[in-house]
Amino acid sequence: MKVSRFCDLNAPFELGCHDAGDRAARQRSKAFAQTANEKFGLICFSDNWRSPVMWAHYANKHEGVCLGFDVNDDYIGYVQYVDSRLLSPIEEGDANGTQFIGEILYHKAQEWSYEKELRAIVLLDGPKLPMYHIPFGISIQLREVIIGSKCVFSPLDLAPFILPQETPVKISKARPAFKAFEMVENKRYKCVDVPAERDCRALHGRLRKGPRFLLRAPLAVKVA
Repeated sequence: MKVSRFCDLNAPFELGCHDAGDRAARQRSKAFAQTANEKFGLICFSDNWRSPVMWAHYANKHEGVCLGFDVNDDYIGYVQYVDSRLLSPIEEGDANGTQFIGEILYHKAQEWSYEKELRAIVLLDGPKLPMYHIPFGISIQLREVIIGSKCVFSPLDLAPFILPQETPVKISKARPAFKAFEMVENKRYKCVDVPAERDCRALHGRLRKGPRFLLRAPLAVKVA
């Protein structure tokens, strides 16, 4: 799975949730953002596949698919949405502390709240690459594929494209609900359950080189 870079995200205030009216605080926040973007990436999730807006924005206007994953709860944290910029704790000498790190990584403007976002922070370990990925099977497991309502594929069509996984994968298709503004499972299409065919037991507990998830805990990011 592709790891996103903070500088490439679509929110213009990413890593910039604090009030930047003070010049010194603004410089410190900018320095932290540059350091964080070099050392860390992230993978973003949502806990609501039923949102028609999410399908429109992130699944090619309902012609794409939604992937459901099992991810260790220790790796992911909910984004907090706020109406105004936060007061910067930098002035109190907390630029490397718990409050500042937690706020800058997990806060966004209220306008993004429809996403109901969870995110996992990824350490970009190893050689510098133009693009980073986290493999399926250890830290993150594919469990479900939901096909968009305007997608031409059915669950049976998509099943052959699912590579061997450590866990079963359910494939279903979505449609607009009849009584609410949400997407629901389309019962006209029979779900397909792709059985687990990959044994990753030998890989569990092995220290992986390259990009890897970090525990949902304050990160030590030194700001010069």
